[in-house]
Order: sequence, then C-alpha cells, then structure tokens
Amino acid sequence: MTDVSVLLNYVEASGIEDISSILNQATERFSNGEINLRQYKEILMSIAKRTDKLAKEIYQKQETDQNTRLIDIEEYRTLLDISRECRDGLRQIVLIRGYDDKIK
Repeated sequence: MTDVSVLLNYVEASGIEDISSILNQATERFSNGEINLRQYKEILMSIAKRTDKLAKEIYQKQETDQNTRLIDIEEYRTLLDISRECRDGLRQIVLIRGYDDKIK
C-alpha cells in the first residue's frame, strides 16, 4: 500500500506528462494484479481530480490572457482526454462491482 500512497502523492505534484505516465503505470499494475481494484480506483480518482484542476487553471488563464499559446490549448485537450479516460475506468469499476454484487 505504501507504493500506492507514493503514487497518489506524486499525482498531486505532477504535470501532464507525469500524470499520463502514472495512469499507464497504474493500469499496467492493475492488469498484472500488483494492485487491487480499490487501489486502482483511488489512483483513477486522484488523477481525474488533478487533471480537472490543471485543465481549469489553463482555461482560466486563457480567459484572462488572449495570448494563450497553442501549446496551452493542446495541454488542455490532453488533460481532458486523460480525465475522460480515468472517468471511463471508474465507470467500468462501478459496472464490475455491480456485477460482482449480483453474483454474491
């Protein structure tokens, strides 16, 4: 669990490139059984919150500064894609958990 805690702390201080890498790493570790469903869900929720926060910062900057670079807009789109991917993963977890509950 300590390893997951380190990942969660890293997400809070990360930029776009790192967040994407963390998402890929978490997905791989979940697929390999290195982390459980609850830990994976926690990581996805943390990444979704962080990407939303970063996207909001870029959007607010764009509203106040008309000289926003194209790169900022691309970063914004990337953040939205990552956030969408996390939320899709969370939806799948809800479906899996609902299915598991029906089996029991």
